[in-house]
Amino acid sequence: MYSPSDDDVLIFKAAASGDLKHLQQLAVKTDDGAFRRRCEISNDCEGKTVLHYAAGMGRIQICKFLIEKQCGVCVFRDFKSYDDHFTASGNSPLLLAVIGGHINTAKYLIIRGADIAMCDSRGATSLHHAAGKENKELMQSLLLKGADIEAKSVDGTPLQFAASRGSVESIRFLLSHGAKPNSVAPLTYSPILLAIIFHSSDCLELLLKAGADPNMNTFGTNPLAYAAMKGETEVIQSLLAAGANPNAVDKLRVTPVEYAALAGEKEVLRVLFPVTRSISDYPDWNIDGIIKYIHSEKVKKKRERKQTIYLKLMKQKGKNAMNRDNYSDAIKWYNEAIYVDSSDANLLLDRSFCWANLNEAAFALTDAEACVKLRPHWPKAHYAEGVAWKLRKNYVMSSKAFANAWRLDPTDEDIVEAFREATSLGMMDLAAKHPLEALKIYERIIKARFGSSPMEQFFSLLHSFEADMGKLTNVDLWYRNSSVNTLEVAAAGNLERLRQLRADARDDQGFRKMCETVKDSKGLTVLHYAAFTGKTQVCRYLIGDVKMNIDLKTDKGDTPLSLAVMEEHFSTANYLINHDADVNASCLKGMTALHYAAENGADIEADSDYGTPLQRASSRGKKEAVKTFLDHNSNTYSASPLSMTPVMLSIMAQSFECLDMLLKAGADPNCVSCGMTPLSYTASESENEFMKFLLKAGANPNVVGTTGMTPLEYAAMACNHEGLMTLFPLTTRITSIPVWSFQGIMNHIHSKEARDQRELKRKENFLLAKQNGEAAVKRNEYLKAIVCYTEAIFLDPTDATMLSNRSLCWARLNDGKRALSDAEACIQLNPHWPKAHYREGVAWTLLKNYSMASEAFSQALKFDPQNQEIQKAFKDAVEAEFGIPVSDKIRAMHISL
Repeated sequence: MYSPSDDDVLIFKAAASGDLKHLQQLAVKTDDGAFRRRCEISNDCEGKTVLHYAAGMGRIQICKFLIEKQCGVCVFRDFKSYDDHFTASGNSPLLLAVIGGHINTAKYLIIRGADIAMCDSRGATSLHHAAGKENKELMQSLLLKGADIEAKSVDGTPLQFAASRGSVESIRFLLSHGAKPNSVAPLTYSPILLAIIFHSSDCLELLLKAGADPNMNTFGTNPLAYAAMKGETEVIQSLLAAGANPNAVDKLRVTPVEYAALAGEKEVLRVLFPVTRSISDYPDWNIDGIIKYIHSEKVKKKRERKQTIYLKLMKQKGKNAMNRDNYSDAIKWYNEAIYVDSSDANLLLDRSFCWANLNEAAFALTDAEACVKLRPHWPKAHYAEGVAWKLRKNYVMSSKAFANAWRLDPTDEDIVEAFREATSLGMMDLAAKHPLEALKIYERIIKARFGSSPMEQFFSLLHSFEADMGKLTNVDLWYRNSSVNTLEVAAAGNLERLRQLRADARDDQGFRKMCETVKDSKGLTVLHYAAFTGKTQVCRYLIGDVKMNIDLKTDKGDTPLSLAVMEEHFSTANYLINHDADVNASCLKGMTALHYAAENGADIEADSDYGTPLQRASSRGKKEAVKTFLDHNSNTYSASPLSMTPVMLSIMAQSFECLDMLLKAGADPNCVSCGMTPLSYTASESENEFMKFLLKAGANPNVVGTTGMTPLEYAAMACNHEGLMTLFPLTTRITSIPVWSFQGIMNHIHSKEARDQRELKRKENFLLAKQNGEAAVKRNEYLKAIVCYTEAIFLDPTDATMLSNRSLCWARLNDGKRALSDAEACIQLNPHWPKAHYREGVAWTLLKNYSMASEAFSQALKFDPQNQEIQKAFKDAVEAEFGIPVSDKIRAMHISL
């Protein structure tokens, strides 16, 4: 039987470890044709070729060498790995590169013609996996090449894939590129429901703003009903605000308020009860009456009876549709039935056969495997699995499944015939790739004179061959197995096991490379895991002995130090700092470790999108952190241009302790932030205890913000009677209010005349802020301009021009992150404005992400194709991305994409 040669093993090891020099030496030993054939035909037991190994481990130089040697021609022709015939994974080199988070390798494969539509065994494409990893750059590259943004997998569309992982940035990106917020794959909940299930309020808000239907019913339930069952009060309020219907019923005719009562969620009931129509069946229509009635034995039996009838009806409709060969309708009815009873193997079997008849292999396989789990000794379940694998042209897995079915029922002629066909196809496939080995198997079958049937012999020999192929799996054991184990042992703090893994590798340099390159789905290495879990001894070993880079960053830009500080593992953080970890290294949002805690030598006033460290600590009510920052002389007046003062943020965080410390440290209780004083904010939000606290600390009730309104007027506008009573004796009479009394103030502030005056004042202040900003820009005083534009945006957050102007200022200050943030917000407000996309392109250029910059400029040119400034910017971005001059024809093609 086949046994890999020493050279085969060496080729695989060189590819896995990234040893290009050794691979080149092996290529020189044989002629090009023989080396190419060896690289394309030699596979491990999972069917991975040398190119799969190189791509999956991000060995871009190895990939370039193999493809330039034409060792990937066979693989790139239909871009299917050998494992499409011999394994369960079905992963292509591109998929492996994307799953591994190797961006440059993936981009190189895409440029060289990789099939971006290729999917894994669950139907997920490269775009799905890029979305799951929040990799905007890779998603951009895939979409430019024509990736289907609505591709449906077992786990949903790319948007559903992102929603199920709480990937906010991916959802924002996909929606901005045309993803449909209500598009669903057959076996997955809607994006909005997935966002609720996985507790991502940010994802939910994005989807609702993009037009996601808050009443969309999937698998018999709607978002409001699910949120009611789970006690998600804030989610319910968001859904109601977006137009969710509290009276909508599901397939069993149950309303959200009834689901809340069933789950005993009284807080939810208090929200839903006032907006729900009374149901005539209920004798007492109040919260206690609903709970009592819904839990009564009579209603319980009624629900069970209704569910049984509904389940029978769905099953019958599904069966009738199958008999008519209407498989799409059958799947729809089976979906409803399986939602009610997911333990019915017959339903999963029937749906699997429907998928198979529609040639949907990934969906058919998922249902068949679920069926096998429910009834492992049922031959039909294994038969359905064999059919699905056969659709995927994986004849080894198909023959295995049919063999399992055959052993359970050797008399079933359909199973016997299916098994014969699968093994025959497997033999043909083997003959195409390993003709000599196929001939040996055939000869042994012919010579057999006793024992099992020829087909059983072939099956046995074929799987023996597959086992022999497994010898290649051990070419780099510590890459294949230890890479996963290292993450686990680092998190567990098992230092001895980590040392053993290093000894098994027998290659210190290779082990270090593996530790630095093997990452989880969020980009965390073994060092990140150790720091995140506070395993100081593991950190000491990885940095001191293994010599890992101490400042490695995750996909979101977090270093081991920032993770240690974030989780309050201060002894670990101290060790990292004492070994020269970069205390000022920032993540993608600009946050340093000091934004989580104050330590020696870092910039105490470091700024980010979320403000200074003191602002961030105040906004979260972290009194120990606030105390530490103040002890380190942090400026209580310091505020990021995009955030509020620490005083205002501590009030919003409901922290009297933080507010008290800030005021005692000299913070100004009258400082205007986002157009309001702290006292005005407490008045408008009815935070009356905080109001009294501020007044005792010296807050002036007569100080006005940019709107020109006093705290008393804010209290009257909010109908905050207690606040009005507190402020009235302390406020100097306002001449514009004719009757200076409690009722007189209320009557005036809510009159049409006062409303018109406030609107006029708002417009005047907006124009003044805008003019001041423009004047500051002309004087090249960009920070002053930013303050003016921020004030203008506070007064009118819907004005896209102000965001565009502020983005320009950030760009002039070389702050690409903030320039990008404003540009993206500008696009959200005015998606067809070329200047908005131009600003985005400028920001991406500052961040040296030329792929995203060229995409932004190309979008701008779609709306203003004659604009020479945009044309030049686009040309420069494309040429910077590829490092070569680009012809007009290619640029035009880029724009059309």
